[in-house]
Amino acid sequence: MSYVYRIRLRDQSSCSEDLFWFLGAASADEVLVGRQAQPQNIGVLQSFPSVVQVEFYLFWSTIDWSQECAGIILNNRHILSAGSCVSGWSYESRFRRIRAGSSVANTGGIVHYVQDRMLHPHWANNDYSGDVSVIRTMTTIVYTALIQQASIASPGSWMPHNLRVSQPGFGRGQQTALTNQEVLTAERSNCARRDGTFSAAFNATINIICAIPPTGIARNDNVGSPWIFNGVAVGMCGGVNSMDAYKGLIAADVAQYTAWIVDIVSNWW
Repeated sequence: MSYVYRIRLRDQSSCSEDLFWFLGAASADEVLVGRQAQPQNIGVLQSFPSVVQVEFYLFWSTIDWSQECAGIILNNRHILSAGSCVSGWSYESRFRRIRAGSSVANTGGIVHYVQDRMLHPHWANNDYSGDVSVIRTMTTIVYTALIQQASIASPGSWMPHNLRVSQPGFGRGQQTALTNQEVLTAERSNCARRDGTFSAAFNATINIICAIPPTGIARNDNVGSPWIFNGVAVGMCGGVNSMDAYKGLIAADVAQYTAWIVDIVSNWW
C-alpha cells in the first residue's frame, strides 16, 4: 500500500490550507474489483461525488452556458481539471464556471464561478505534456453526500499496464447524464495516432498514461474526466482526446503533478 493526498481548507477566513495523508492508493500487486458501467442516474455521482462539470460560456455561438469539460474537487475552493479546459482563445475566468453535485449536464447541483486558474508551466495547447490545471472558485464549495473531496495519487506512484480504472464522464454529443466506463491501462504504443505517425514528443519522458476504451459503446470521456483506481484519481483525460486522432485515450499521470498541485493550492491565497 502507498498513500494519497487530500487537501483541506482549514481556515476559511485566512484561506490557509493543510495537507492530509490518507491510506488507500493502489500498488501494482493489488487486485482491482471491477465495476460495470452504471446506468445514467444519480448512483454514478454517489460513487464519484468529487466529479464536477466545467461549463463554458459560449459567447461565440449560443450565448449560453454549456458543460464542456469535467474535473474533480481538491478542497473547498480548488478544482483539478485539464489545462485544455481553461486556456486558449475562448478562455477568460468570467467565461468558466463549476457545477458540483449534479449527475445531469447543465442543470441541478450548485454553481460556482471561477476566480482564476493556474496552468502547469509545461502546458502548451494541443500538446501531451502538462495538460493539468488548478481552478480556484469565487465561493466556498460546501460538501454534501453528492459533493465530496477527491483523493489524488501521491508523488512517485505509478500505474502498471492492464489495470481497469473507472472513468466517470458526461460524454459528448447526445449524452446528458454522468456515466462510468472502465478503461484498460496499456503501453503508450497503444495510443499512437490512427494515421500511423508517432510524435517525437510522445516518449518515455512525457507524464501520461495510455488506456484502451471499451468497444461497441459510445465513449463517455470528457476532457478533464478523472481515471480513478481504488478511490484515487490517478489520471486526468487530456485535450488531445477531443481530436479523435489516437487509437487509445491519453491522460495526464496525476502522480507526476501532485507536488505541483499541492504547492499551488497551499500557496494560493
